[in-house]
Amino acid sequence: MGDALKLDDAIATMYIEALAAIARADQEISTDEASRLAAVVARRSPVPVDAEALFFASVTPEALAAALRGGDAFRTSGGSEPRAVGRALVADAVEVATVDGDVNAHEAHTILRYARALGVSAADVHAITHQLDEWLGELG
Repeated sequence: MGDALKLDDAIATMYIEALAAIARADQEISTDEASRLAAVVARRSPVPVDAEALFFASVTPEALAAALRGGDAFRTSGGSEPRAVGRALVADAVEVATVDGDVNAHEAHTILRYARALGVSAADVHAITHQLDEWLGELG
């Protein structure tokens, strides 16, 4: 799945934090989810991940979008445009969420909040996965 994202270390860290926030959306991360999250993170970024720090880290969809658009004075975009990052995030989040079955409503709502903030359309999400079809109306 489009592993060619160009993310600087700061954006990669935020991307990883977003994945962790999605995995925690249902108030728990199973052992299988944690393992899959680690595998996805290793595939996407060379940034070292502190699993304990991820437990407490939280990046909002709006903060990730602003950083990608260069709206954060302390960060500049790592090169990939927000929609491309959003599509990758949807795919990665669904990969992590489905390791223990289907995507649940909490995970779906959180994934779609990030998708909306990053400019990902319902058609984009549908092209990536059918796991979120039930909730696509939220993207308007």
